[in-house]
Amino acid sequence: MSHIPNNYYKKRIEKLRKLLTEKECDALLIFNAENEDPSLLSWALGSRIFDSTYLLVKKTESFLFIPQWRLADAYKSFSKVPVKIIGTGEKTTMIPFILPYLKNIKSLGFAGNAPYKEMLLLKNIHLKNVENTIRNIYQVKDAIELELMKKSVRFTKQFMRKFPWKKYIGKKEIEISKMVEDAMWKQRLPISHLCITAGPRTKKTTSGFPSEYRLKKNDPICLDFGVIMNTYYSDITFCYFLGSSKKKYEKYYRSLKAAIFATADRLQAGTPVRAILRILKEEYANQDIEKFFVPTDLGHGIGTGLHEYPEIGYDDRTLEKGNVFTLEPEAKLPDGTLLRYEDIFYIDKTGKCKVLIP
Repeated sequence: MSHIPNNYYKKRIEKLRKLLTEKECDALLIFNAENEDPSLLSWALGSRIFDSTYLLVKKTESFLFIPQWRLADAYKSFSKVPVKIIGTGEKTTMIPFILPYLKNIKSLGFAGNAPYKEMLLLKNIHLKNVENTIRNIYQVKDAIELELMKKSVRFTKQFMRKFPWKKYIGKKEIEISKMVEDAMWKQRLPISHLCITAGPRTKKTTSGFPSEYRLKKNDPICLDFGVIMNTYYSDITFCYFLGSSKKKYEKYYRSLKAAIFATADRLQAGTPVRAILRILKEEYANQDIEKFFVPTDLGHGIGTGLHEYPEIGYDDRTLEKGNVFTLEPEAKLPDGTLLRYEDIFYIDKTGKCKVLIP
């Protein structure tokens, strides 16, 4: 694993503190709940948020507000972050506990999905939305983040490539899901998501929740899976073909993968994110599968959140060095079967697009 310097998260807090001058604010207040996108606080603090949490950044000090019954977890998880941890007596109404720390604050930058009823309690303070500015900072990954993400993605791909589907013929999708969960539990790895669709269910979706459907010997299967390692997410989708389905579908799947990697080869720093929709269509055509193109869910940014910006194909941003994102378009075949291949790519320091883990 990449070595994380002792002052790594201190520098992140300082990045946020610089926004006080840039945005002419007296303080910043950032909210996140558990497993919530955008995961601004997981990025800033270097650990998953396990409850409703506010980070208050002032000119000379910073405070982390968390329900008091999670204080022990907070002291352990955020020990390397230069913040004072404050326990609140409530989870759903935390602003009253924060207001004493906002004395003499006239202008407050805010970000995150804080409940509306909480924001109303700040009505006497001038609020400035700085969320997009913070997102622009945290969606550009540095070398340490890339190494942490590579570890997560490498594990995920290795696990998925070795998955013994033939062994589970006759098992329900939900039973297979439980076996995967047990395997991850033994390694103390949180699962970010686990979707299994097999047989006729692949005509409806490639990312459905595991069902009571029993795996059959000639089924196509789609597995959309990811874990969380060192706060960073993986998100990979593979299709598998048992028995006679291999002859029926694998050639289309190879073409789908070829179109995705050809698209990645054409991307670079400065490419408009909206242009990726057009490029994908062109590469589908080059693989003679343009009539199977599905123009939705093309990909997304990824990092300390499962779904971050940019939203591939439908975003006004341009790609930057350090962006990490998925490409995951589907192909809908003549018989209605949906295929999906999803992989994670990044823009390297030279501005070229590369797959994160081959």
